[in-house]
Amino acid sequence: MNLKLSPEVMILLPFFAALDLIGLGLICFGLDDFGITDTLGITIGGGYVLFSGGKMPDSKKAGFKFIGTISVELIPYIGAFPTWTLWFLNNLKEKNQMEEQQKTENENQDEE
Repeated sequence: MNLKLSPEVMILLPFFAALDLIGLGLICFGLDDFGITDTLGITIGGGYVLFSGGKMPDSKKAGFKFIGTISVELIPYIGAFPTWTLWFLNNLKEKNQMEEQQKTENENQDEE
């Protein structure tokens, strides 16, 4: 996947990766975070979905994916998988595809 260097990639990707690594580390030591990482992920991820709704290919689809990610994260031990990072990378991939599609559509209109 081709990641474009943007502010959201520079800020949110390390944030979600850190949440997943913290969750994995806690599980390895048999500790619990009492939902702190889940709460942070839900808050920041929800804000990302809410405020980038116009830039997502299908905001309803992005919302359902977000709810699915939350559901997986809230399951004990299963939530240690890197679901936040995978969810964010999937959103970036779809956003990049949408931007490329719009770019080609604009080029085709300019040629006419």
